[in-house]
Amino acid sequence: MGFLAAARADVQRAEAIFGALALLRPDRSFAYVGLAMAYLNSARPEEAVGVLARGAKAVRAQDQSELQSVRALALQLAGRSAESLRALQEAGLNPLAQAMQGHSHIELEEH
Repeated sequence: MGFLAAARADVQRAEAIFGALALLRPDRSFAYVGLAMAYLNSARPEEAVGVLARGAKAVRAQDQSELQSVRALALQLAGRSAESLRALQEAGLNPLAQAMQGHSHIELEEH
């Protein structure tokens, strides 16, 4: 439900859903990523950056690459290119980070 709200840029619902999830699982990235996506979809990249910065301090090590990949995207959309590049470096081999750097090893199926 939270990601549906995020996809629709329904920030109010996304805040309620992902806020509750962040209370239940503060060490996991999905709550921060989901809320950030709601902000990005509503053209509010600076707010997304803020959410992801808070998440970076809270999430467990194995979730950091995912969070940093989305943070890199948010920073890029906020016009903060140098910071975006640093976040991509922090994301390491995360597939989203690799795709953003043009180094994706994901093969697309042809239909």
